Amino acid sequence: MAAEFSKAGDGEMTSEKVWEGLTPPAGSMRPTVLIGLGGSGKATLLRLRKRFVDAFDGEPGFPIMRYLWIDADLSPGDGGGVTDINNSPYRAANFRPEERRDASIPGHTFVTFFNNGMEQQHLTPWLDPELYGKLGAVDAGAGQIRQFGRLQFFHIYPDLRAQVLTMMSDVLNASAKARMDTDPRLKDVHVEWGKINVVICASIAGGTGSGMFLDTAFMVRELAAQMGFDVSITGYL
Repeated sequence: MAAEFSKAGDGEMTSEKVWEGLTPPAGSMRPTVLIGLGGSGKATLLRLRKRFVDAFDGEPGFPIMRYLWIDADLSPGDGGGVTDINNSPYRAANFRPEERRDASIPGHTFVTFFNNGMEQQHLTPWLDPELYGKLGAVDAGAGQIRQFGRLQFFHIYPDLRAQVLTMMSDVLNASAKARMDTDPRLKDVHVEWGKINVVICASIAGGTGSGMFLDTAFMVRELAAQMGFDVSITGYL
């Protein structure tokens, strides 16, 4: 299992950069799970999805691909200038409900983390108690505070772990293989069924992506070891 993180360059992420380097030689590809963290991760995956939608009769990807967008702000903007995705060219590429993970922390839970969570060993070494009064809740993004982004990860961890595991299993299952084998557009594509690409897209300039990307990568690596998956983890930051 390889774990590598690549920088897209100049702080700009594009669908071309996300796709570049993910596949083996021409005519061959691997099952892939793409994870977008925060607004920048969302914008990057949306642009990639739109390229597929435009080229493959409305399909946002191949049968052996899954997308997951994780954020505290699930508003309809695209994170890149489109304020209402439902009234934009990206409408057909929008994420389905099962491709989203709400990472918001409501006020009462936020208070509990600081009142009781400071006694928990997985929070005490890094969560600054003086941040308590900064937001009061994490329900519209992490406010560019990295520790709040990491707190989101711990808040959603059980559900997120199960969701990512399901997606990693889905890209390898018999249904995905059957669809790849029967789609005439993909008849010349060779799939490396023994391996999975997991791609994490995020900005390190904000709060959600910068606070979650490392823990997300470690979680994927742990899941891969547990399930015996051969996984290559790539980060585009």
